[in-house]
Amino acid sequence: MSKQTKKLLEPIAFSYLRFSSAVQGKGDSVDRQTEGADEWSEKNQIEIVQRMSDLGLSAFKGDHVRRGELGAFLDLCKTDDFKRICQTRDVYLLVESLDRLSREKIMTAVNQLSSIIETGVKVVTLIDGQTFDEESMNNPSSLIIAVTVMARSFEEIVSRTKRIRSAWVKMRKRAEAGEIINTMCIPRWMTCVDGKKFVLVPKAVKVVRQVFKLAAEGV
Repeated sequence: MSKQTKKLLEPIAFSYLRFSSAVQGKGDSVDRQTEGADEWSEKNQIEIVQRMSDLGLSAFKGDHVRRGELGAFLDLCKTDDFKRICQTRDVYLLVESLDRLSREKIMTAVNQLSSIIETGVKVVTLIDGQTFDEESMNNPSSLIIAVTVMARSFEEIVSRTKRIRSAWVKMRKRAEAGEIINTMCIPRWMTCVDGKKFVLVPKAVKVVRQVFKLAAEGV
């Protein structure tokens, strides 16, 4: 951590965790991010006063800012009351890594990080123990680290998006040529037999039809 001026009140911390897809939610992402924040809190004897999470919201599209808890925190940072809190005590924002805060274009990501830090908040990345604050961000090495991480996060998601888009284009062409394409996106009321044809699942079809019937009746 950077050298700090002693403030009147005890320091506090906010923790923030995020992942983009439901698939990530089935893994250990939440536990890993939560445990990392808890370990930091215990090690530094600093209380986590609020835990924020944006589960399933994309940081590449900025969904977590527009309609998530990170957006609410950014709005909080703009208030005079919060700025006064940062003047009287050290305030930390705990994140696993900077790509949890943003995967948008580099300047957008850097400006977002700067807006948090300029309030007086110290951003801690738990994966590498880095602390980004007003003092460290004036240090070329810390600034380079932040920009490099954000650039890599953006480029990684752009590359992944291109690969996925290309794969779907190829599958559509194969489907148009008459090939049976068996993917995880097949409706659950259908199944693919021997990779050659789709057939209905009677029990599932019955449920789907009942749902539509009830909906039509106003349920």
